[in-house]
Amino acid sequence: MGLRNLSPLPCLPFKVQTSQGGVQQVVLVKLTLDLVALDPAERAVTGLTHRLKLAREQEALRFADVPAPESDFGLLLESELTPAKPRCDVIVVAEAHAPGDKPTRRFPVGLTLTASDQPRAKPRHTRLLPPGMDLLPGQRRPSWAGVVWAEPNPRPGELLLSKRLMVTGERWLKRRTWIARTLAWWVKLATLGLVRRCPWKLTRPRPIARLPLEPGFAYGGQVQLSPAEPGFRRLPRNQRGPGAEPVQGAWEPNPAGRGFVPAWYLKAIRPRRLPAPQIEDPARPFTARAAWRAMKGQGKPQAPGPLAAQGMGVQPRNGPVRLSHAGSWDDAWVEAGTPYPADFSPAFWNGAHPDLQCRVLEGDEILELTNLCPVRTPGAALDAMGNTVLKFRLPGLFPYILITCQDGDLIPAPALLDTLILEPGAGRVTCLQRACIPVDPETRDLALLLIMPQDPRMIPIQAPSQPEGPEQEQEVAHGQ
Repeated sequence: MGLRNLSPLPCLPFKVQTSQGGVQQVVLVKLTLDLVALDPAERAVTGLTHRLKLAREQEALRFADVPAPESDFGLLLESELTPAKPRCDVIVVAEAHAPGDKPTRRFPVGLTLTASDQPRAKPRHTRLLPPGMDLLPGQRRPSWAGVVWAEPNPRPGELLLSKRLMVTGERWLKRRTWIARTLAWWVKLATLGLVRRCPWKLTRPRPIARLPLEPGFAYGGQVQLSPAEPGFRRLPRNQRGPGAEPVQGAWEPNPAGRGFVPAWYLKAIRPRRLPAPQIEDPARPFTARAAWRAMKGQGKPQAPGPLAAQGMGVQPRNGPVRLSHAGSWDDAWVEAGTPYPADFSPAFWNGAHPDLQCRVLEGDEILELTNLCPVRTPGAALDAMGNTVLKFRLPGLFPYILITCQDGDLIPAPALLDTLILEPGAGRVTCLQRACIPVDPETRDLALLLIMPQDPRMIPIQAPSQPEGPEQEQEVAHGQ
């Protein structure tokens, strides 16, 4: 199956195996769009701050993962060579900026994705009656007032996504003094263990002006203790690895984060303070007691709460969220010989945070970003709280694939938008679309034509019932 690209967009066809054991042709299309600030007149009419324009230089396809700069284990972006996703991933690659870029101890960031407004149903019109005639019994006069009101008041669009995070300055989990720990021990003894005071406290955040939204600043962590370190001798023998291997421990949802340290590591190293996360859910903020319970092995990684993995980036493939969709890779799967287990779900390919996944986008959706760019960004607006806001609309038309058969027939295959990457600091929005085409041995010799909606070759597809003129026939023949 060949590919002739008739657009300025980078695209790539590749084959993947389906969970049923078949083969599917996937065509990946990538659009790079620039954010262009609107003039005051347009902002007053549309209520938006920016519009999207096709970038002059289209970004190339990404074939490998991109690690996070501030972390040894975090992932900034995934490879784009994945099968079709059942839902749309919204990924934010940005820095959180305090309102006015002035250092503060904590400030909010957010993202809202809303579908376009829908026109309201208008009352049914009736023909004007001739002079001197009236309606027949049972007929109703049209509500012209309702017609006039419905046109400028469309039905508000559906709220697809709403994500809010709280960003704080640098803070620490600090061990309480020995007097406080001794008092807590006596309280525990007197209450027969019913009351246990947390031996850690959370310090006040330092003022901060900006922070990268990367997994290394959210809750999580990974530790390793080698035999060469002094604290290794304090470990019980049943916890030491065989031979001279180091002992490791990690918070599975986010091994790149900070704040998690297992109990055996605390006993061996005896740290006086630990770095605390700086990205949290404002509805369930991080607490020292929740971290203490996780240190003792009582925290639940998959349960929503103060320790849930927070962020707007990519979730790790080996994390519990995505592994819950991977299925059972057991002996039964090996004996079956299928590409994937029987209980494998395509939701595994969705890499965005679960709060940033929605239905496949159709176009014309409105995005609103809060405190995800500097206040000096051209076109940025300020809300009533002084937060920096960007608001823009996605394109209403997306390119799709035309399959040209040997007999000259054109078969449209829509390229669905399943990944949206937002880089407000760079003024860039990336849309990834995938068209899935079944592979038929009888129609191997096909040509895939990627055509933009404004291309004249789209006329026969948009209006197949209308007769084609000589000029249109020549344009279609030229495209083949």
